Amino acid sequence: MTLSNELTKNGLSGSKTTRLGVQERIERSRLGRLVISGFLIFTILAMVVSNLPRSEEAYTKNFFDTYLSATDLRQRWNLFAPDPSKKTLQLSALISYADGSSEIWNFPTGGNGLDSYRYYRWRKLARRVNSNTSIAILWQPVALWIGREQADPDRRPVSVALIRRWATTPAPGSDEKVVWQEKNFVTVPIPPDSSR
Repeated sequence: MTLSNELTKNGLSGSKTTRLGVQERIERSRLGRLVISGFLIFTILAMVVSNLPRSEEAYTKNFFDTYLSATDLRQRWNLFAPDPSKKTLQLSALISYADGSSEIWNFPTGGNGLDSYRYYRWRKLARRVNSNTSIAILWQPVALWIGREQADPDRRPVSVALIRRWATTPAPGSDEKVVWQEKNFVTVPIPPDSSR
């Protein structure tokens, strides 16, 4: 096939001038291809290193963790062997109302099978708010949201206390009883004008 046939086939011949967009210009340039390839290699490397056993990843973990968290590509496999989590965490909220009553609100947990996938993000949020290295900046928005969601014309929430519950997970086959501990770690006042 000749060059002119190839150009015609791809719509690049004739008097018609084709204007390339920014993305196409970057993808066609040598530097652009190098930058894209470097980005892909870096991302794959970060994902591989983040899944190495802890002893091998110690010195690079923090560098890649920041990148993977920012791009939402972070993976944690410590639910599975050889190093499963040794604690079970739960998060609930104690909602106090203006009429003096109170109630406990629990994060949605989902059902069995595929239904549990609908609630995965709830569990992830509860774990982030509840962990020992918790991001305190999440506490107030989560408590305010719970207060707004539970408000109705007859009952106005005045405060929401987030309650952390944890227990050491017994070894498989152990007769050890699960002993739950509980701590109210933040109480957030709910402004009167924060209804739905």
